[in-house]
This record gives sequence, C-alpha cells and structure tokens, in this order.
Amino acid sequence: MTCAPVYLQRHDHGRNMARLYVLSVESTLFGDWRLICRWGRIARPTPAQGGQMQSQTFLSQELALAALVRKQRQKLRRG
Repeated sequence: MTCAPVYLQRHDHGRNMARLYVLSVESTLFGDWRLICRWGRIARPTPAQGGQMQSQTFLSQELALAALVRKQRQKLRRG
C-alpha cells in the first residue's frame, strides 16, 4: 500500500522562483519502504525534464511516513 503524494509549491515573483516539491512513500520489491522527494521548477517537475530526485529507504512504512511528515513540515516552514 502506498500513500497519496504530497504536492507543495513555492512562488516568489520578486526572485522569479516557481518551485514544485513532490513527496511520496512507495514500497520496494524487497519489502522496504522508500521516501521519494522530487523537486524542480514548476515547468519541469520530473528528473527527466530537469528536476531533481532524492530517495531514502526505511524498514517500515511507519518510519517512511514519519520522514515524509518531517520533510513536509520543513518545507512548509521555509515557505
């Protein structure tokens, strides 16, 4: 079972900034859970289109979801 992705956007027109962050938790083929963070300009949200990606692997879904919540709070604090 996977959770729905979390989409966060940050706009700062004075700095010409338009960012998209996507956080998701997915299961791996080996029974682990992975937190996947993707980010980039809104026009290019995926790594294939110029965005970036980072992933972390966890032993349980609960640990991965807790990491997702921490990352979401961190991004919301920054704006």
